[in-house]
Amino acid sequence: RRSSDLTGGLSDSDMSHYTVQAAKASLGDRIWYDKNANGVQDSGEAGVAGVTLDLYNGANVLVATTTTNATGNYLFVNLTAGDYHVDVREGTLPAGFIFTSANQGVNDAVDSDVRAVSGQPLSWGIMDNTTLSAGENDMSWDAGVYKVGIDVEKYVSSTTCVTVNNGCGEGANVS
Repeated sequence: RRSSDLTGGLSDSDMSHYTVQAAKASLGDRIWYDKNANGVQDSGEAGVAGVTLDLYNGANVLVATTTTNATGNYLFVNLTAGDYHVDVREGTLPAGFIFTSANQGVNDAVDSDVRAVSGQPLSWGIMDNTTLSAGENDMSWDAGVYKVGIDVEKYVSSTTCVTVNNGCGEGANVS
């Protein structure tokens, strides 16, 4: 076909003030309570609301900040194609919670992505870099958190009472 057929009969000079923009990308997913601290989102594990996340570009410049919603989900939108990484602000996690192990299991959609490397410990909440293509919607960037538990034993009148904190602040099992 002739170019004039594709532009409705407009000439190249008529089209000169139009620009082509690449489709925008997005990145996100979820922060969740990893009740069994296995690094994988299991059925029934709830999301963590109110956690703040920062998005940095490949030049390590802050691009955007967001907060998880009531179900622990977050999303960065309207991104140009390029390199990015997410930083979970560890100070916004619930008190007593730490990040679970990264990249556990075989399904990247349900594992925790906060990683530990030399000079950047797991407690910093940094995820690996990713490269987004124009129009890409990458919903695989998660972070699991769990509460460090304490076992307490008390001896009273020759009877042993054991209280176990089962994590996630949901009470105690007593035997």
